[in-house]
Order: sequence, then C-alpha cells, then structure tokens
Amino acid sequence: MTAFYILQSLFISVKPDGDYYSWSKLFKIEGVLNPEIITINELKYPKFEIVIKFGNKNDRSSKSYFFSEAFD
Repeated sequence: MTAFYILQSLFISVKPDGDYYSWSKLFKIEGVLNPEIITINELKYPKFEIVIKFGNKNDRSSKSYFFSEAFD
C-alpha cells in the first residue's frame, strides 16, 4: 500500500506596529506535513523566530525558522 501525504504551506504576513496603511511583508514556509505553530519569539529588532511542529501523528519534529521584518 502506498502512502500519500499532503504537504502544506504557511504564509506569515508582517507589518510595522501602528502603521495600518502600509503594505505588509509576506513570508512563506512550504512543504510541511500537518504544521502547528508552537511559538513566535521576538528577537532583536527587526528579527523574529517561529517554531513549528510538523510530521505524522506519531513522528513529529519541530524546527525554528528565523525571519527579518525589515522594510525597505
């Protein structure tokens, strides 16, 4: 029997605090199985970390992704 997996992508939209009229910056995490966001940690500005748990029900892993929200 062949197992099929449906991978998902997560899109994260970030905009400057208090600036509701500017465009946001979009980040994409792709190819994860059953993703679950565990934490979002603010690091030294403008960086932040997102920890995601993913995988099969009995074999889950977690991974940290680091982003910079610096706007050009």
